[in-house]
Amino acid sequence: MKLNTLILIAAASVSPLLAVDADLLKYGGSDAKDIAGVYVSRVMASPLGLFAQSRLGQEDAAFGKFITATGFDPRRDLIELVAFSPGGEGKKPGLIAARARFNTESLGAALIEKGMERSSYAGVDIYEAAGPTMIAFPETGIVVAGDTALVKAALDRRSKPSELNAALATKVALAGSRNDVWFVATGQSGLKFGKMQLPEDALEILSGGLTLGSTVELSAEAIMKTEKDAQALAQVIQFMMAMGQMQGNKNQAITPFLSLLQTAKSTVQGTTVLFSVSAPQSDVEKLFRSRPRRAAQAIR
Repeated sequence: MKLNTLILIAAASVSPLLAVDADLLKYGGSDAKDIAGVYVSRVMASPLGLFAQSRLGQEDAAFGKFITATGFDPRRDLIELVAFSPGGEGKKPGLIAARARFNTESLGAALIEKGMERSSYAGVDIYEAAGPTMIAFPETGIVVAGDTALVKAALDRRSKPSELNAALATKVALAGSRNDVWFVATGQSGLKFGKMQLPEDALEILSGGLTLGSTVELSAEAIMKTEKDAQALAQVIQFMMAMGQMQGNKNQAITPFLSLLQTAKSTVQGTTVLFSVSAPQSDVEKLFRSRPRRAAQAIR
């Protein structure tokens, strides 16, 4: 735990406002290969978040009933969320740990009303549904949800927390300190870009995220196995950017996205490929406004 603690302290010193909740990370386990997080309260309070909420329109009756019954409004009460996956090819079950403000009893009652069965595991109230899916409340203000086997394994780890490997922990801390929405992925093999594919196991670790402010920026860092692999990935990115611009010239429907491509940057530093794309928040709003239905559906 000493290494992880030092990493998190270092990340916090870079940006005191952003630091991944260690109480959420501990539920992921050492076998987690892909991890992503959202500082939900920050995202909802950002200029783009407020704009997105204004585009949603009136909430549906079922959602309003849920809020009334539980006193829990995810838009207001969800603080931070971290998702874990074992990675690898194909669809794999995952796990979500979140910190929020909620009343366990009223929220649990709502889950039972939705058809979930309440029981206990490792001294924790759990709610199960077919799927198999499980929701648990292991600590005050924390909820863990996902595949039943993964949730039970996460509850078992409370007494013996397992560590992320050092490389993954470092990237999680850095990505989480710099972004409002962040991600870290390892062990991705056979990366495909349409018909183009990089060599097997060329990518060692991918990390990055999205920052929301007066400027919206997406940034990513890919650490490749060799410098040759890094150059190959950079060439693929440049090719995809060129193809996007060509398609934009032919298809006016995607023309608004061309302004984003104009700001895209891709550089290679040894075995590392850096990529970023940014746009003023007002320009991103215009993309949503140009497709109100699709934008609202994406936000939901």
